[in-house]
Amino acid sequence: MFENLRQSLKDLASGAVPPAQRGAAIAHMRATLVQARVGIADIAAAVENTRARLTAEQTELETVRRRKAQAAQIGDSETVAIAEQFEQKHAGRLDILVRKL
Repeated sequence: MFENLRQSLKDLASGAVPPAQRGAAIAHMRATLVQARVGIADIAAAVENTRARLTAEQTELETVRRRKAQAAQIGDSETVAIAEQFEQKHAGRLDILVRKL
């Protein structure tokens, strides 16, 4: 996207664009810049959303690990097994979110 914008700007500055087409070329460059700004805003929102989800998953993982440790202390093997499953699930999600971010 930006390479095309740069090339259009160079063409316009060098006089390669005929005078009758300069208005259309400038309008096209403005539209490209608007699309880029919207894209950047979308990416920023997605990053914030991912950070929020990452924080939530970290909290859930800590909770599961704490509950697993408590169940192990009282000898509840069934709860420990369930907690291990949830621990793997949340750890996997956390890994994906870290890579995504």
